[in-house]
Amino acid sequence: MALLARGIWWRRWASLVLVLCASVTVAGAAAGPLWGRASQASLLARTLAEARVSALAWTATGSTGGYGDLVDPPPPPRQVRSDVRTRSQLPPDLDGLFDGATEIMSTARRMQVLPLPHEPAADGPLTFGKPPLGNLVSREGACAQVELVSGECPTKRTDLLLSDRSAKELDVRAGDRVQLPELLGEIPEPGDPDSTTYTVSGVYRAETVRTASRFWFDSEDFEYAPPASFEGETLPARLDAVLV
Repeated sequence: MALLARGIWWRRWASLVLVLCASVTVAGAAAGPLWGRASQASLLARTLAEARVSALAWTATGSTGGYGDLVDPPPPPRQVRSDVRTRSQLPPDLDGLFDGATEIMSTARRMQVLPLPHEPAADGPLTFGKPPLGNLVSREGACAQVELVSGECPTKRTDLLLSDRSAKELDVRAGDRVQLPELLGEIPEPGDPDSTTYTVSGVYRAETVRTASRFWFDSEDFEYAPPASFEGETLPARLDAVLV
């Protein structure tokens, strides 16, 4: 024992270095998995923070044309909405990982929007080679998410909001009326025989709409474009979302 102690003392520095190396090796082996998990968590957090809103959620959609042979007449929107809500329910274990579901109703394609005659502007009324096209979008609380330039939020079924650049394109203002001729075949609401005429209740500022927010969900409905020509063909103006 005394001989062993004397030997360790004689090689004390080498022994100390060996103990330190062993300690570092053990500490590294223990900390490695912890560092790896922390690195993965940091990478995941950064990826989620930089991802588009639409990449962090899942979407369930339905349309009046998706009911097999039931095409004439198509099911009412309330039935489609109810079916989507029922069939999009998640298992309880997964449901808690997501925010509450939100509902957006919109036309399946852009529709013609025409101004009804009104007092012409000083430089004369606008004429359209092809009627401007816009998507009708309905979502509860949408008016609170835009900045109104004039007018007020829709209060009736036949009220709508236009963006400032869409209103300029149509040469209309709050209080004017527009027509959506493609709604002519729609079944009118009780007491409302004309389902194609809407009143512009207000005008919102397009540049302030945060399409990347959780509310608008990376919406592509706010992509105004003026009329253009392409290969000799005139393309109609594309309006911002028509909020109803």
